[in-house]
Amino acid sequence: INLLIEDHTEFGIRYLEYAQEKREDLITEISRQIERSMKTSFLAKMFKRVDPEKIAHTIYRDFIHLLGLMLERKKSKSSFYPEAMKILRELRKYSDFDYEYLEERFLVLEAKIRASQGEYIDVADISHIKSRIIPHTIMDDPRIKELEDLMRKFLRKRNFNSIDVQLSVTPLLGANPAGPPHLAILGQTGAGKTTFAKHVILENRRAQKTAIFLIDHHSEYGDLATHLVQFGGEESEDASLYYPLEEVGETFREAKQLIQQQVTHFSTEGALPEDLAAKMQAHEEDTRKSVRNFVIETVEKILDKDEERIFPFDENDPPIVVFWVHLDDTSIENTVVDTIIKRLLQMAISGRMKQKSIIVNEEAQRLAGSQWVRNVSSEGRKFGLFQISISQVPEFDPWVLRNSELAIFRLRGLNPNSPITDTLPPDVRGLIPQLEIGEYLSYDRKKREWFLGYNLEALSPIHAKATLERKYNQLKELI
Repeated sequence: INLLIEDHTEFGIRYLEYAQEKREDLITEISRQIERSMKTSFLAKMFKRVDPEKIAHTIYRDFIHLLGLMLERKKSKSSFYPEAMKILRELRKYSDFDYEYLEERFLVLEAKIRASQGEYIDVADISHIKSRIIPHTIMDDPRIKELEDLMRKFLRKRNFNSIDVQLSVTPLLGANPAGPPHLAILGQTGAGKTTFAKHVILENRRAQKTAIFLIDHHSEYGDLATHLVQFGGEESEDASLYYPLEEVGETFREAKQLIQQQVTHFSTEGALPEDLAAKMQAHEEDTRKSVRNFVIETVEKILDKDEERIFPFDENDPPIVVFWVHLDDTSIENTVVDTIIKRLLQMAISGRMKQKSIIVNEEAQRLAGSQWVRNVSSEGRKFGLFQISISQVPEFDPWVLRNSELAIFRLRGLNPNSPITDTLPPDVRGLIPQLEIGEYLSYDRKKREWFLGYNLEALSPIHAKATLERKYNQLKELI
């Protein structure tokens, strides 16, 4: 698959010929692997025991089918992904093989095929506009310009001479073809990230008719939601859709019991402490992988059944869908979120996404290294899917950061070995720990310089006026 992605089609043809020639040997080896998997897999107990050789024939047949399908569709430049996914989801039942990696590779190849057809989303040639979320009565206040001048003077007084000031500027995601299409909002707790993110969400929705899909771990964005989708936990009265995921919770509890039973089993065998630790680690990793596969399968069935209700696109009234995921284990919560992001990317690439959309990933460090998140970073813009990553950890994922504009709020300290730190000029590194609430640093690619921004800590006109006046008086007194 990787060779096909890199346009080495001849190797795919050669492998297809090889696999047909070695048919019996491959089926025998697959059968052996399945026998081992059925003995050790936690999920195997949930499926009927079937003949490993029969399953091996099925797996061989389907993978040969997949390879032929990819070769033919790549040549004809037409979609293969929906058919491929149906086959993989059947195959997942039979072993603990890492099918998710194959799904991800299929998606990259599908994106390459569809992009070769010229199916790009048209975007405007601007990246920042004056925010209209702050009411016009505030925007037209002469003190906005005066405050900008005061902040500039204050920077000069502190010898931050290479940084300019721009107030009330909101990034439009994906609107500048020459710059990174996504946005990363970085800063410590209480620095103003959430309020700024709300401004960006509302302005992108207004200016670009963008649908928003927001992962909300701390119930901070419910006030923006047009639809609230809850997975697990006690049902909220605000939830538009609620999925208790009781079977996931039960499976997780059974897995923990199984792990504890194995501790007792290994101990009675007289294992040495260091051997016991190694055995338990290996067993727990295998069990968690099986539970993860079960969680993915469960959530995908829900998304299949209710896709249009969970992702209710409306170009006239763009939705803001907020997801609450409340389960007993952080890794399981992350798996649910990862599966939702995967589905959005699948919808975008397959043409089922009906309007430009943004994924807002709060606590983005929880999914650091996720291949689906990284694929949104690299492939999403071609199909109108963008992301806002919000994190207290400035170096949470270098891949995502390289593809994102930055809004950096106050941070107590930057890791000197961080990939971000290396890219920041000395003035910026010095100012970041001193930023006030609502102040942030970003890079203006048109002017090729860093600027200090300030986001009023409010969405309402009255609160915005009060905040503006307080900031203005504070700087006046300091200067």
